[in-house]
Amino acid sequence: MTFPVEQNPEPGEDAARHRQDAARPEGAQSVYRAIALLRGVAQRNEAGVQAGELATALGLTLATAHRLLKVLTWEGLLTFDPYSKRYHLGLELFTLGLSAHQFAVRDLLRPVLQRLARLSGGTAFLVVRAGADAVCLERVDGAMPVPNLTVVVGSRRPLGVGAGSLALLAALRPEVCERILRHNDPYYPDYGGVTTDDIRAAVVQARRTGFAVNDGRIRPGVRAAGAAVGPGFGNDGALAGVSIAADSAHLSDPRLAELAKLIRSETDRVDWSDALAPARDLAQPPSSTLGRTKT
Repeated sequence: MTFPVEQNPEPGEDAARHRQDAARPEGAQSVYRAIALLRGVAQRNEAGVQAGELATALGLTLATAHRLLKVLTWEGLLTFDPYSKRYHLGLELFTLGLSAHQFAVRDLLRPVLQRLARLSGGTAFLVVRAGADAVCLERVDGAMPVPNLTVVVGSRRPLGVGAGSLALLAALRPEVCERILRHNDPYYPDYGGVTTDDIRAAVVQARRTGFAVNDGRIRPGVRAAGAAVGPGFGNDGALAGVSIAADSAHLSDPRLAELAKLIRSETDRVDWSDALAPARDLAQPPSSTLGRTKT
């Protein structure tokens, strides 16, 4: 489930929002719905979102949405404004997040992203791997950001969609990479019509050149260069993916290579010992496609 920012959502997007992964554990429907509600509120947290909007986006009855939202609010995971009737993320979520030390990478690399955005003029992104997906942890706009980019902090997309995400996929062991490609095969076409073979070919190119390229297939008129950075854990080949996106008119092939070198030079200065990231079982697929963000 996602609340699109773009003016004209792509065909098939509504179906993609509600698509469930058949491999997910059964018997906990209310838990999945509650998690989806949290993600829905997160994507509209600044302005807040009403129960009816969430219910429509998730295909829930209003009564079910109200029941789950009431519990989440009681537990402090959400707040409710009785005047605007809008929900926002609650303090308890922030408190829980403080315990997730593995995401110290966001604080560690935020200054790097700020420098990259300032030096390039484009938009710099930080993503990490979550199962077969990539999640955006940070975004910093430069002087000439691409308008209406839908990737925001918390956005979730199949691994391989986007330059930073593609760099992470290419950094994995070949057998792990192939397993993720097969898992995401039904989902890639929802992102600009790309196929698994397109992503597989891009992985090969990224391994050959040392950096990944988003060549405008996913979002026409936008190109990006990305690199996998930091030490990996378990099956991970890298800790995170960093990318810079800009208008295609400003990103020739030589310029993409320059941006990749810029990412490398900036991240080579980082003391990775400060990034506390425990090993994970990365062979597990995502529990659901809810929350993935279309570009």
